[in-house]
Amino acid sequence: MIWKRLSLTLLFIFLFPLSGGSCRVAYSAIRQDGTASGEKNITRTNDASRLLVEADADFSRGKYQKAVNGLRNLLPLTADKEILWARYKKAVLARTGNSFLHAMPKDRYRISMAAFVCALDKGANGFFLLDVREKREYASGHVTGAVNIPFREILDHLDRLPKPETGKKIVIICQTQHRANHVLVVLREIGFSNAYTLHNGYRSYLSFQKKLRNKTLTKPTCGPTVPARSGTTQPGGQPLPQIPVPDHHNVAQGAAEQALQVGRTALAVDLLKLALTGEADNDFLWKQYDRALVAEAGKTYLRSVPDNRYRVSIDDFVNHSQKKDQRYFLVDVRSPVEFTRGHLAGSVNIPFRTLLQHLGQLPPKDSSTRILLISTSQRRSIYTLVLLRQLGYTNSFMLKGGYGGYIKWLKKLPALKGTSVPSLQGGPAPDEQEQEEDFGC
Repeated sequence: MIWKRLSLTLLFIFLFPLSGGSCRVAYSAIRQDGTASGEKNITRTNDASRLLVEADADFSRGKYQKAVNGLRNLLPLTADKEILWARYKKAVLARTGNSFLHAMPKDRYRISMAAFVCALDKGANGFFLLDVREKREYASGHVTGAVNIPFREILDHLDRLPKPETGKKIVIICQTQHRANHVLVVLREIGFSNAYTLHNGYRSYLSFQKKLRNKTLTKPTCGPTVPARSGTTQPGGQPLPQIPVPDHHNVAQGAAEQALQVGRTALAVDLLKLALTGEADNDFLWKQYDRALVAEAGKTYLRSVPDNRYRVSIDDFVNHSQKKDQRYFLVDVRSPVEFTRGHLAGSVNIPFRTLLQHLGQLPPKDSSTRILLISTSQRRSIYTLVLLRQLGYTNSFMLKGGYGGYIKWLKKLPALKGTSVPSLQGGPAPDEQEQEEDFGC
C-alpha cells in the first residue's frame, strides 16, 4: 500500500512540469471564455430588461402595436419564455380588439331590414345567411336558405364560411341581434371583414314580413344590387396574409391553417409557436400566429358564454345596490353627448371605441368589484364585454336592457319614488333614433 502511494506521488511529480503549462493555458482560456460569456449574458439580460420595461409601458399607454413589437424582439433574448408568450398574447388581443373598435363604422356592420328583404327578393346571391341560434330555435322557424351554426360553435366550423375574397357577405342572424354581435366581434377580429349582423334579428324580420302582408308597411324600393366589396382585411385595415399551399418550407403554416379551419385553434397556436422558435424573423409567420391567438381566445370566449350571456338584470342590479352586497363599477360606453343627456349616478363615461385605451381606469381583473357596462340597449356593451373578457376581465358584465331599459323600468314602478334605487343624472333617455347614434364618437 505504501509502495503504491509513493509510486503515484512520484508519477504526479514527474508529470506536473509537462502538464502544468497546458493546465495554466486551459485555465486561462476558461477564465477568458467565462468572462466573455458572462459579459454577453449581462448584456442580453440588460437588453431583455429594457425591452420588457418598454413593452409594459407601451401597453399601459395603450400603444399595443409597440408593445407587440417590443415583445417580439424580446422573446429571442431570454430563456424564460412562457411568461413572455402570455404577455405577448395579451398585447396581441388588446391591439386587435382596439383596432376593431376604432374601425367600427357608424352603422356598426349592420344590414338594415329593408336592404335585407330587397336582397332576398333578388335571390341573396351575394349573401351567406348564418343563423347562430340554437338548433331548436332554428327548427321552429328561420330565413329560407340560412345555415345553422349555434354561436358557441362558430369557431369549430370556419371552413363552412365564405372568405372575404369570395365577395359574399356573411349575414349573422339571431333572435334580436345580441348573440350575433358576440359572433361579429370574433369573426371580424380574425379577418372576416365580410361579416355583418341583421339589424334587430329574426324577430324583427318576422315583424317586417307581417307588416308587409298586412299592408301596414310599404314594400321598400329596391335599387340595383351592389356587389359585396372583395378583399381580405384585418380589423385595422391591414391586409390579412393568405395561407399558401403547404410545401416543404411551410408545412407548419399550412397545417396550422387547416387546424384553425376545423376548430383546432390550440393546435394551430402550438404549431406556429414551434415554427417561430426557428424563424423568429419571419413576419408572415408572426401574423399567422397572432391570428391563431385571437381565434383561440374567441373560441374560448364563445364556448364559455353562459345562458344569461353575462347580463345583470335591472332587478338584480337594484337589489344589490340597495343591500350593498355587490359592488359595481359602472362604465357608460355611450358617446359623451348621450352621457350628458342622462346617465346613472356614479357611472364613468368611456366611449366604447376608446375603452381598451383606458384599461387603467377599470378595477383590477381579480377585483371583487364588478365592471357593469352600460349602453342604450346593450349592443355596444357587447362589443366591449367580449374584448374585456378575452383580456381576462372575468369581473365584467353588462346591464340587461341598458340605459333605455332602466328608464322604462323606472317608469313602470312609480311606487319606488323616494326609495334608494340608483338615481339618474341629467335628463331621461333620448328617443330611440337618437339613442342609436354615436354622435361621431
